[in-house]
Amino acid sequence: MQVSQGSSSRVRVSEMVTAEERDRVEHFETAYNAIKEELARLTGKPEKISLKELVAALGRERKRWRQSEGAQLLELGELRNLLVHDRNEPYEYLMVPTTLAVERIERILGHLRDPLRISRALPNREVVTLAPISSVANAIRMVADYGYSQFPVYHEGKFVGLITTSRFAHWLAVHLTPEGSLTDLNGLTVADVLAEERTSSYDFISPNETVEEVIEQFSARPRLRCLLVTYDGTPAGELRQIVTRYDVAGLLRLLAEQGA
Repeated sequence: MQVSQGSSSRVRVSEMVTAEERDRVEHFETAYNAIKEELARLTGKPEKISLKELVAALGRERKRWRQSEGAQLLELGELRNLLVHDRNEPYEYLMVPTTLAVERIERILGHLRDPLRISRALPNREVVTLAPISSVANAIRMVADYGYSQFPVYHEGKFVGLITTSRFAHWLAVHLTPEGSLTDLNGLTVADVLAEERTSSYDFISPNETVEEVIEQFSARPRLRCLLVTYDGTPAGELRQIVTRYDVAGLLRLLAEQGA
């Protein structure tokens, strides 16, 4: 350690900082600046406003990001302010970022540029559909065979509705005979069940939808049972996958692992 000449006894920290530490500082500052640029792009806000304002702006759309990585970023932003503002000369630092801090801020930047999309997060499972002319008896057998809770109904490649196991149960209860037995299920079709459907418990999304956005949809819409993933995010698109409320817990785990 050396002390500068003259009346001041301030330690020349620049002579104590190693090349590896300077490299960490540069990587940290580069990632921070790139994050502000990315946040400005995502929110449509000017890059010159504060990090806190940018984080809050994105957090209004991606609440879970605000609570996890957004909160971490604000803490890292405080470190960045110390690096930039609490020095008089180049490389004169009172502290330097740890390797963990650099890894964390670079990971946040990576997630902002390329967030986890639902297409990468969903398990690879078969999508089973029904036709309107399918008998109710056959449809119920498929429920037992596959264990799924939602079955999209397509006619000649066009989406016409969604059958859920709870809908089947309600429909069957309504159609009990006075003697307590069921009518002939082979003579009834999926179209008969759909005809009595009064509410929509589904919506469509594209494979590019982020996991955070999918979770927010289920959180904000209590009646939403599932999201149908089609190549263009519309009912006319080819069905690729189904996301149900049962998948939310797994999606939350993926986000937690990603931010670890």
